Amino acid sequence: MSLGIVVDDAIIVSENIQRHLDEGTEVQDAVLNGAKEMIAPVLIAAFTTIFAFLPMLLISGEFGVLMMLIPIVISVLIFASLVESFIFLPLHAKHILKRKDKMLDWTKAYNFYEAILYRVIKYKKTFLMMFFITVPLITFYIISQSRFQMMPDMVSKNVTLSFKLDESKSLEETNEITKKYEALLLENAKKLFIKNVDTTVGRFTNVASDSETIDNGFTLNLELEELKEDNFLNNYINPILNLSFDFEQEEKIRTTDTATAMQQIRELVTPLTIKDKVVEFNVVTSRIGIVRTDIELKLSSENKSLLLKAIDDLKTAISKIDGTKDIADNSQLGDSEYKFSLNNYAMNLGLTDDEIASQLTNYFMEKDQGDTFNSDGVIDIITQSIYKDNIDELKHFLIAIDDTKVELSQLVDFKIERNFEKIEKENGQIQKTVFANVETKITSANEVLKQLDSTIKEIEKTGVTVGFGGEKEKSSQMASDMIKAFMVGLFLIFLTLLINFPSFKSAFIILSVIPFTAFGAILGHTIMGINLNSQSFIGMLGLAGVVINDGIIMLDFLHDTKNRKEFFVKAKQRVRPILITSITTILGLSTLIFFPTGESVMLQPIAISLGFGIAWGTILNLIYVPALYATLFKIKD
Repeated sequence: MSLGIVVDDAIIVSENIQRHLDEGTEVQDAVLNGAKEMIAPVLIAAFTTIFAFLPMLLISGEFGVLMMLIPIVISVLIFASLVESFIFLPLHAKHILKRKDKMLDWTKAYNFYEAILYRVIKYKKTFLMMFFITVPLITFYIISQSRFQMMPDMVSKNVTLSFKLDESKSLEETNEITKKYEALLLENAKKLFIKNVDTTVGRFTNVASDSETIDNGFTLNLELEELKEDNFLNNYINPILNLSFDFEQEEKIRTTDTATAMQQIRELVTPLTIKDKVVEFNVVTSRIGIVRTDIELKLSSENKSLLLKAIDDLKTAISKIDGTKDIADNSQLGDSEYKFSLNNYAMNLGLTDDEIASQLTNYFMEKDQGDTFNSDGVIDIITQSIYKDNIDELKHFLIAIDDTKVELSQLVDFKIERNFEKIEKENGQIQKTVFANVETKITSANEVLKQLDSTIKEIEKTGVTVGFGGEKEKSSQMASDMIKAFMVGLFLIFLTLLINFPSFKSAFIILSVIPFTAFGAILGHTIMGINLNSQSFIGMLGLAGVVINDGIIMLDFLHDTKNRKEFFVKAKQRVRPILITSITTILGLSTLIFFPTGESVMLQPIAISLGFGIAWGTILNLIYVPALYATLFKIKD
């Protein structure tokens, strides 16, 4: 990804050396003068790029740790490119370049650019007014039509299915049911590109990756075949040239992406889940980053009944929204508990809770009666009632009171309760969480939460507090850190520009390019059919420093221009270096933009933001920057 960025400095220096050679300067003088003239603008351009990426270190939390290496690596590489540009490149150029070397004729490109620039400068005020209105409006419209997700979807070959049956099912019964699902998946293995099925009976993993050991649960881990990437290179270039960039040499036969495969698997097993009355099941895959589930709603209340009703209402509302899946919660109830309280009759008899509990324990609970011997040695003799799980036997149990016996049901009032299997508290209140994932091609977590707004308000009226976790919580934290990093980066870039351009007008012209570059990045995501995500904004943050490099070079040449004729001559001299630096950067990013594989999809949104942003930024630097400069500095004939 950094390959295209770090060669910019060398290209700018070499282009300036070549300009001197084209003007007839001797090789040694051309090398010295060309390199010397570019020291200030190239240094400024390098440091603005570093200052755009470096504030990413201010991003906190797990996401900050995930992104920490990007600014460090790019900063080190840019410093290395400066050494190459001003030490090694001039040395090589002195011995390799010749004054009479033939170069590609750029005359047509120069004339075409001059014709466009002439019209723009002639109507510069009208052009700028239209530009300032239309570009922000189009950008806003595209954003409003775009979806946001915290992290990009990963191309994975591992899919996990988890099922929870009715609590009455024993481990043996669960195992028999599991075999039906195994057989169904293996029958359709070729159609679904399933390579292997690994089964665990007695364990259930919910959508938030929380695992529990239960007799009525089972998990199926599927390994899919390697995905055959559907792109221009694999479809048209490789078959003709008989090339392969698959260094692992694994046969790739799967033609469906992971999301489609998961949907097909879900549709296949759903009829069986209805027949077996599956209480809960989910189909999940590996995820990139720090968010376990797209939606997490945290409900808190002191009243267990209200909490359970709120959870059911919320899950019902989520299930009605198109594009939601894997809806679950962590409100599992434990075993039934039989509680009793003494009535007035028992109290009049002088009985206490301890006396009744002692007699019940001695009869119904396991009791060590003694030791004996057999052929194997010493063994313990333990007794336990065979009616320990019979509620009628418990109610009719005779409690000894002096010389008489009275049935337990006449002495106590029974109450059967089921408490939560796990009790989690926040500020003294029980807290439970509702989880859900979304189909990113259909909807987003933010869109689902907007539709749930009325349901959440109704739940809060009952006294249940609703908080947000998952993508919403992480994205809010990330947005705050990103704004802070952007402001710090913008301030450092501004100070750097003032070193080379003492005029506030010049610094403003270059800085004004930054907000407009968002149009290119967002348009790139729309063209590629990828949702905006956290990585997209990381790319936009870095784009702020990269895209103004060409603007710095352009403005450095236009600085102190006296008239329109000189203005056009100097502007044309920047066409070749600006186009070449932009093209090399875009080509360096193209493999990530168009051919990401495996976990590299995490970097694809960054590459899209940079690549398409630089392409649009090239137009800004060649057209918008000269037009704004001519307007503010009043360039006339």
